[in-house]
Amino acid sequence: MTFMRSGPVVLGLVILGFSATAIAVDNGFKFDDPNTQATFIAALRKDGIPFQTQTNGTVTYDSRLEERVSRLRFAVLHQSFEPCTHFPDRALENQFTSRLRLEGIPFGIEMQGTKRLITWSRDDDERARKIGWEVLRASEQH
Repeated sequence: MTFMRSGPVVLGLVILGFSATAIAVDNGFKFDDPNTQATFIAALRKDGIPFQTQTNGTVTYDSRLEERVSRLRFAVLHQSFEPCTHFPDRALENQFTSRLRLEGIPFGIEMQGTKRLITWSRDDDERARKIGWEVLRASEQH
């Protein structure tokens, strides 16, 4: 999952005196797994949460709806993404996420400022942490 925050971007439309409702679109999120992302989008639609989908698949939405979106996001996986790790080296992060994909472990990427946190479900915590240690050990041997 990818979670981003940036400065507020206000989208509005004024054509011939008619205006659309402005939506502050400054939060975004994306599950790495396309099926999970599709389930997330369906849940947003069902709950009536306005959103936009970026070309990279990230869903953006009004930051004032963050609490509702977070509840839906976590409901999609039936548990919260609490376990996480951070790799300051993007190459190590890529090795780690590639291994998670190979092992079939769903994960997300949450942005906290410029720091990228790789998150996964509690059920996969032991396997994901083992993979993280293996990636780190392999990098130290080179």
